[in-house]
Amino acid sequence: GAESELVKKCEQTTRQAFGSKLFSGMEDLMKKHGLPGHVSSLGARFAIYWGYEDREIDYDLRASQKLFRRDLANAFINGALDRGLYFHSYWNANIPSHCGFSVQHTLADADITLEKMDAVMADMKKLL
Repeated sequence: GAESELVKKCEQTTRQAFGSKLFSGMEDLMKKHGLPGHVSSLGARFAIYWGYEDREIDYDLRASQKLFRRDLANAFINGALDRGLYFHSYWNANIPSHCGFSVQHTLADADITLEKMDAVMADMKKLL
């Protein structure tokens, strides 16, 4: 009934706020540390494209694979894991991994995540 609709609305609003904070925060950190890349998202699902910033290239698989930096992706995933953050990886494939979050994640979790990502990306600068 009305109560379940309200719960769904609250969950949707929370997911949108979390995603907005996380995705813009990740891209801000990439810029801060001079790392080429961007985040593409749809709802709670996202992918981190390391190696280039032009989102139009995402729609051209061959061009995307040529520009994708697997070394940066693996450094990010390993550095995140060292700090207690899990990101799925395809390890040797030249495509970004799909990632996501759930309604269990709070805005405070986004802050903690971005703080840890800041340290990960600072370490990644040596790969440039």
